[in-house]
Amino acid sequence: MPLIKPKKSEKQSDFIERCMGNKTMKSEYPDQKQRSAVCYTQWKNKDKKSKSAFDPAEMIVQAEYLGYSEGTVKDTLIVKFKLCHANKNANYDIFTKEELRKSYYTAVGKAIDMGHDKTYTIGYISDAVFVDTQEDKIYYYKENKEQIEESDDLCSYGYKIGEDSYVYCEGVIWKKRYEAEAEEIRGDFESGKLFFSMETYFEKCRCETCGVLAIGEDEYCTHLENRFQLGTGRILIECTFAGVGKVEHPADKDAVGLAAAKNDGFNLIDLIPDEKFDKKMLKMLVDIKLGR
Repeated sequence: MPLIKPKKSEKQSDFIERCMGNKTMKSEYPDQKQRSAVCYTQWKNKDKKSKSAFDPAEMIVQAEYLGYSEGTVKDTLIVKFKLCHANKNANYDIFTKEELRKSYYTAVGKAIDMGHDKTYTIGYISDAVFVDTQEDKIYYYKENKEQIEESDDLCSYGYKIGEDSYVYCEGVIWKKRYEAEAEEIRGDFESGKLFFSMETYFEKCRCETCGVLAIGEDEYCTHLENRFQLGTGRILIECTFAGVGKVEHPADKDAVGLAAAKNDGFNLIDLIPDEKFDKKMLKMLVDIKLGR
């Protein structure tokens, strides 16, 4: 919902009265104190330049060694990891279970790079599922249709007792082309020091303290403007996952890397010779078997 904005030359008192009495605002913010906070925030930000989007949120996840494999085709390294959980991470970004349930599939096909360097791509995310740990359900796409399965065994997706719902991913590292990087990932995996960072774009966010809905940073309430000092959570809405980078430190402390796929878990079809890999990479089809 677009927020009410001050008109040119409108007085503060007139705007606040108009904002507080607006039918849409009353419906969106029925609590008078909350609506008042939104209206005053809009007045305070009236001279700021409007932004149509946010900078991407960043999640950093820790990978814990449980094994790895080279895949059926020996020039690839297969990795598994939990992308993010339905909770508040160390960057004060909050992913609700409902939001992850809607957006998990947007991670598929996105790049895996070194340190978020977009010119240093070493692989890609080949599959993603949403693990609902409260309902014991797995959400995934097959033949372009979403499938939902009930499961009494979430262990194959790395579930730990009491864990929040999460997005689970599998990725392919191009080991032959990036041998040193693959060895670094394998070594960090084994020592428990492997971390990935996932950028996430989002259309809106809501303050967990006062409930103000913002569609740009210029619409932040005081809590969100000072969220790192106050510890205020930013609830992300309408998310799209972007690229993953290998980085240093975790934000989502509960997110861990998992055992890589067994050797017979991947069938790489129509493999293109290495010298033609860049031009015809998209012809490499990956059949991910996640035990479904």
